[in-house]
Amino acid sequence: MHKFYETGNEFFLDNKFDLLNNLIINQLIIKNSYESDLKVSKDLFFIKVYNDSAKLYMVYKKPFNLLLAGSSLLIDEAVDVLLDYNLEFKGILGEELLIKSFIENYTKKHTGIFNKIHIMSIMKNINENLNIHACVEKIRDIKDSYELIKNFHLEIYNKYLSEEEIINISNDLLKNDVYAIYDSKNILSMAVLSKGIFNLNTINSVYTKVEYRGLKLAQKLVETLSAISYKNGKIPTLFVDLENPISNKAYTNVGFEYEASLIEYEYIKGNYEDIVFAGGCFWCMAKPYYEYDGVLKVLNGYSGGEKVNPNYFEVKDGNTKHYESVKITFNKDKINFNQLLEIYLSSIDPFDDNGQYIDRGSSYKTAIFTNNDEYKKIIQHFFKIYEEEYKKEVKVKVLTESIFYKAEEYHQDYHIKNEEAYKQEFETSKRIKKPLIGRYFKDNKYFEIKVLDSIIIEKKEISRFENYNNPNCLLEIIEELKK
Repeated sequence: MHKFYETGNEFFLDNKFDLLNNLIINQLIIKNSYESDLKVSKDLFFIKVYNDSAKLYMVYKKPFNLLLAGSSLLIDEAVDVLLDYNLEFKGILGEELLIKSFIENYTKKHTGIFNKIHIMSIMKNINENLNIHACVEKIRDIKDSYELIKNFHLEIYNKYLSEEEIINISNDLLKNDVYAIYDSKNILSMAVLSKGIFNLNTINSVYTKVEYRGLKLAQKLVETLSAISYKNGKIPTLFVDLENPISNKAYTNVGFEYEASLIEYEYIKGNYEDIVFAGGCFWCMAKPYYEYDGVLKVLNGYSGGEKVNPNYFEVKDGNTKHYESVKITFNKDKINFNQLLEIYLSSIDPFDDNGQYIDRGSSYKTAIFTNNDEYKKIIQHFFKIYEEEYKKEVKVKVLTESIFYKAEEYHQDYHIKNEEAYKQEFETSKRIKKPLIGRYFKDNKYFEIKVLDSIIIEKKEISRFENYNNPNCLLEIIEELKK
């Protein structure tokens, strides 16, 4: 079982006891959810996967890591939730056993590569008798941090940041208290003290310019911020790189002890991708894609609306602003986006702006959900061809990706589970029965086929579609069919 939450605050209140019971480990999850009233989206989501005896939490806030905490016994279902709902991330962070189990399961189902960035340890201070050093002050201007932020990410993450990324990170730091040590005018070292959650404060982003290391500047910063924390009734905790024992010893000198470790990985996509199409009743929409090699999974669901996890009847009534949609997972090495787009356009009326065939209303309108700029170019090229061919304006919207809420189980694989009912539904829908034109590669040969009612009515070997990724090839096909 799993539950989506509308806001972080709702998530926190529902799981408060479990999260606070392991506050040290869960403090990042709590920080991102506690008193957060922003509504869930693909860039911000809070999910609990659970059964009678175990729970697993997933929290994501772009551009940061997907945070995982809880039982590794629920990883299989957790991965299914992320994939089925079209949720993406660029990195993951959690305890080692949980993360390794997640990586094994995710790559098995959706390919890709996970690269370990570093092991982040959490230290807790146990010494209340600390000094506040006079050289430590609030940062004078957040712009002073730009160079240190740039060098920090290059050294720790081996990543070059753009100017825009540096500004965004520095602005995010300002949500907390940023402290620094200067010479007369130049910043030498900096650290961030979080606003704190419950009885904890967190010190992070500790960084000293390379040429000033060995002067114990970081130690003075951390000791001062720890003393400030105790003065405010908070226990200081510190996030450090486990693989940097020299600086970590400086922190043990002022009373910090290791409490736990979190491991961080970045994720690089593999050859599996997802695309979401809306084109009327999803029972009728889904079936054509099952016929093609390279299509790995087809799910029916709801996209683009406002309500979290809507049900079929809510969407059908048109009050949630969702579209009935299909999410196609495909192996881009076997079938490309151009082919999927042509199947889609061949199975809908792209010129209808108020539904599809007999199904009318907002939930049955057409749309393509993608953030891929290359796909957007291909889509516009196809639209132009269709408009020139039929002398009509294409009404299909191209929309930003949103959470794809998987529909109820009885809607999945509907034409397989309910063959006779599906045939009746298709006929009742008044959808035009027109051949789907497809091309595919098999046994080192290229084929073009026409499919009608799931039956191949024409098949021929071809030789000129090796570069079918070029959308111009569609024009050749249309011209050929007109002959």
